[in-house]
Amino acid sequence: MPRRPRHESRSRTLERRRDKRRNRKIQRIIKTYIRVRREYGKKITRHIKRLIRYAEEYSWWEMVIWGFTRPFLHRYRRILNIVDAIRIMYEAVRGRVKILFKVDHVLFFPELWRMQITDELLLDLPPEERSWLILRLLDVARGNPIFWHEIVENPTLRYYAEMLILYYRPLPCHHHAYVIKLTPVTLYYTRGVATRYYVMRWVKAKDVKADPFIGRSRPVDLHIVGYTYKPDWDIVNAYLYGGYGYGASEELITTSRDDKKMALTRQRLRRLIYQPHHVRRDFAKALGKPELSTVVGHCSVYGMPDRRRPVAKLYELNPDFRLLGRRSRRRWKDTLWVEYLRF
Repeated sequence: MPRRPRHESRSRTLERRRDKRRNRKIQRIIKTYIRVRREYGKKITRHIKRLIRYAEEYSWWEMVIWGFTRPFLHRYRRILNIVDAIRIMYEAVRGRVKILFKVDHVLFFPELWRMQITDELLLDLPPEERSWLILRLLDVARGNPIFWHEIVENPTLRYYAEMLILYYRPLPCHHHAYVIKLTPVTLYYTRGVATRYYVMRWVKAKDVKADPFIGRSRPVDLHIVGYTYKPDWDIVNAYLYGGYGYGASEELITTSRDDKKMALTRQRLRRLIYQPHHVRRDFAKALGKPELSTVVGHCSVYGMPDRRRPVAKLYELNPDFRLLGRRSRRRWKDTLWVEYLRF
């Protein structure tokens, strides 16, 4: 292609591009003008309506006085705020001021209400159906899962499995363990049965990490240190072995452990069922951040009848509990979590 036509073609192409950019810029300016005009039009309309309402309520001389005094009052309030700030800073520098923070917490325990509603629904069932449902759920807690044909034949079984079996519960109360939630109704059927107790708590990863300014009030468990590699938005499930018993409401259950895997706090079974805030408070204490007692969530307490898992066997053999504090580094998985590449 000759040089002159080639330059003309290139000039036409560049001119078309400049026209497109110019048109986009003009369209952007027009849209901004329309939007600003619409917003200020609404503000002017509201201001005019306000003036009309004031004219109907007040006389002309009252409006004139208010128009003169309003700017002075506004400036006077600003000066008062500046004077108060300077006075507080002066007292703080001299060390004569005490700053108090008051935080109001409204506590609501949804897990307690779910337990109460589930028990009421169980009690409303016919006695034969109620006994069959609870015995089948206890069979699931012994390690026999639910199959699809059972759910098709009896859809009610699916609802109670999702409310009472930890393996079928949705997040954040999900965990790979066939254990049954101990409620006043299910506890009646597990009385006298050899049961291993488990406590389930959950919290966001950002709350598990130590504050760089405040720190922690105690050393924490090795597994809690491992949670610091998770991103802040992730949820941490803390599944804890609580002890061994026979379904009596007076039995003591471990609700938190220290950095040496020794029992830090223990509560009665009936207290954990009817007063669930003790689980949250004990877990916050184990994290070394007791102020998180209103942030921690829980789904406790659970029981595993007539069988023992390896961790329960090790705890019941009474070895050096520090041997239980091992954790394998999942390098690829932790790297993906830190880089926000978890799917």
